Amino acid sequence: MSLTASTVTLFLALIPGLLFRHSLYHGTLIKRPFYSSTTIYSSIAVLLYSLIVFILYIGLIKILIFIWNKIFPHYDLKTVLVEFNGTLYLFVGTRRYELINYIVNYPIISIILFICMCALAVVIAKTIQKIAKYLKFASRYLYGPLSTIMMRDNPSLITCFVLTKINHDRKRLMYAGFPEEISLREGNNIDHIVISNPEKFYIKLNDRQPITTINSSRSISSSELSTNIMYINGAEIENVHFEGFYF
Repeated sequence: MSLTASTVTLFLALIPGLLFRHSLYHGTLIKRPFYSSTTIYSSIAVLLYSLIVFILYIGLIKILIFIWNKIFPHYDLKTVLVEFNGTLYLFVGTRRYELINYIVNYPIISIILFICMCALAVVIAKTIQKIAKYLKFASRYLYGPLSTIMMRDNPSLITCFVLTKINHDRKRLMYAGFPEEISLREGNNIDHIVISNPEKFYIKLNDRQPITTINSSRSISSSELSTNIMYINGAEIENVHFEGFYF
């Protein structure tokens, strides 16, 4: 079974996009899907970022060719990259190569192209993270309303209190714990929260001051959880309160 040029192109374009998606939110508390939690929209977004990486890579090739021709102006085999009828051609001297066929016929070129695109995807993702850390509007776009958490340089201890929609004997079920992961969907709504060391208690909402049983809250036992980590679906969440202690 042989790989066609279109299959190789798709492979080279898809993997850096997935790597970009992973690098963009790797190591961060707050994560979000691209545009939507629906798989098809997320997949399209990854392909769009892959296309950006591919375009930047082609631009990098042109820059390297320009530098090469400047350093060796009298070199007999002048190299240029030309687009004609939607196809990229690499001209070395008087010889013409269709770029995609050149990639397929010489696997080492495919490997170099793949490595360069992956490296470029990681650099772009880390650059966006840096920009989002220092520019509030970019941080808010990337991390949503919780961007202030990600913009702080000093270490912090954050506790979150999750008010659920679950009623029991006219009381509302609540959880408290340390957030390990917060995923946002479109509209900055919470898709899910993962907390560690979860505690379970209740709150009674009335016309005056809400009454909670937090002083008598209990840690969720190992018999209820397979690990010390708890996943809470956004559909069950009414509201979340975060308390941050900064050192």
